Amino acid sequence: MSLPECSTRPGLGGRLIGRVDACQAGELARAGLKGSEPDLLREQLIDAYDVDYAILVSRTFCNIHPDPDYAAAIASAYIEWHCAMSFSFQAHLVSLLTEGVFERFPGLRIVLVEGGVAWLAPLMWRLDAYWKALRSEIPWVRKPPSEYLRDHVRLATQPLERPDEDRQLLELLEIVDAEHLCMFSSDYPHWDFDSPTRAFPKLPDAMREAIFSGNARAFYNLD
Repeated sequence: MSLPECSTRPGLGGRLIGRVDACQAGELARAGLKGSEPDLLREQLIDAYDVDYAILVSRTFCNIHPDPDYAAAIASAYIEWHCAMSFSFQAHLVSLLTEGVFERFPGLRIVLVEGGVAWLAPLMWRLDAYWKALRSEIPWVRKPPSEYLRDHVRLATQPLERPDEDRQLLELLEIVDAEHLCMFSSDYPHWDFDSPTRAFPKLPDAMREAIFSGNARAFYNLD
């Protein structure tokens, strides 16, 4: 089966691993070779393109299943796809933080755009707790994952999750350390864009300056 045919089959995300598609998983398994096997990836992604490094990212905008070997769940309705998009952001972030990417590339910085922010705090609570219990599995992660997050990752705010009560959003922004980690984004002119004058309730002055200006200036070295 060719890659174009494979990528359009219902129920398959068609996630490419180099030039290896999810549809070839059966053939790879019979050959004793997984789709994410390092030697295969090196041949498909690095040797073939004469590059030094390759970072593998599944097709966020097609798949809502976070498992990198089985990213195959296709949303049947736009509302499902749109609401569940943050699952992929979470899966990629956990992968980056547990695979030692920021130890290998200490200068790498990443901005997560259009994934929202409300999910960040419980995810990092869970990941830090699991790291304490299971860090023998990943000795290359030398400090709590949340510390790498603070040093290397920022989140654009759109689509900002907005509860009915403003105080709840203000509490959430404090919990996720928005004053340090978040940067305003609007996604204008899409239908669900966030207006800079209406997306947020009244913020503390320091938090507002950081989200709307200071964090981006610092992260992108604009000053």
